[in-house]
Amino acid sequence: LAHILRPTSMADLLSVMPVFSMFFSDLKVLAIFRFFRCIRILKLYRLHVNFGDVSSQTHRQIVVLAFTTLAFLFVSAGFIHGTDVLADGGQFAGVEGQLNFHEAFYFLVVTITTVGYGDITPDTDLSRMLMVFIILCGFSILPRQVAMLNEVVRRHSRFHRQFKPHNRTWRHIVVVGPPTPTGISADSIRSIVTGFMHQDRGDIKMHVVILSPFEPAPEIMALLQHRQYELRLTYVKGSVMETSALERARAGEAQAFFVLVNKYDSVELMHEEDMEAILATLAIKRTHNSMRVIVELNSEASKSWLEAYHLPQVQ
Repeated sequence: LAHILRPTSMADLLSVMPVFSMFFSDLKVLAIFRFFRCIRILKLYRLHVNFGDVSSQTHRQIVVLAFTTLAFLFVSAGFIHGTDVLADGGQFAGVEGQLNFHEAFYFLVVTITTVGYGDITPDTDLSRMLMVFIILCGFSILPRQVAMLNEVVRRHSRFHRQFKPHNRTWRHIVVVGPPTPTGISADSIRSIVTGFMHQDRGDIKMHVVILSPFEPAPEIMALLQHRQYELRLTYVKGSVMETSALERARAGEAQAFFVLVNKYDSVELMHEEDMEAILATLAIKRTHNSMRVIVELNSEASKSWLEAYHLPQVQ
C-alpha cells in the first residue's frame, strides 16, 4: 500500500488511464493523464544519488532543483498540449491547428522566463485560466527549491574543500589537533611553519595542511591571511576519523602527520586530549599504516598507552 501511494506510483497509474480512451470515445478526456509520465524524470535523481558522484549537500540540492524544474516544465507543457488537443485546437493564437508538444514547451519557457515574444498566446478563457494556474504553481514550487539551495550554500563552509597545492613541487604535512572548538593553537602552527622556513634549514618548501572538524579560530584565520604564511597554510574542515576528510587533505601523499594537543587547556582536560590524540593516531594508521605520525602528548602515562599498540612510524 505504501508503494502504491507514492507520488511516482500514482503518476504511473494515471499515465495508464489514457489506454481506456482508445475503447471508449466518451473517455477521451483521459488522454491528458498520459503527461503524468513526465514525472518519471524525478527517478533520474534517485539514480544519480545512488550511483552518481554527489560529493556534498550543495551538489545534491542543485540536482534537486534541476530535476524539479525539468519535471515542472515537462508536466506543465503536457497539460498545455493536452488541453489544446482535447479542445480540437483553437485554444492558442499563433499556431495552425493543434498546439504541438514542442510548441507548448517553447511557449511555457518563454512565458515563465517573462520574455514573452507574443508569437503564441492563450486565446480562450480556458487556456488563460490554465496558464494562470501553471504560473501560480511555478511560483510556489521553484522559489522554494531556490530558497533551500540558498540556505544550504549559506551553511556550507568555504573550508570544506580539497587541498590543492599551489606548487606541485612542494611537499606537504597534515596537522591534526584536538576535536574541540578551540582546536590547534596558533602558536603551534606558527612554530611548525617557521621551523620549515628557518634559514638554517634552507627554507624547506613544505605546505602545512590543518585538518580540524571546526571552523578556524580567529587566531588561525589571522595566520591564514598573513602574507608570510598564506602560501604555506591551508585549512581543511573535517575530522581525521572520516576517510573522506583524509582524502580531501590528500593524506596518502603527505610526508607526515603531526597530532597536536592544546597545551593551554586546564589540567583536567590534558588526559582527555591525550586520549583523543591517541585515537586520532589510530585512525590515521587504520588507513595509512606506513605513514609517519608525530604525536604530541601531555604526560608520560599517555605515552605508555600509545606504545602499547606497537604502531610503526610513530614518535
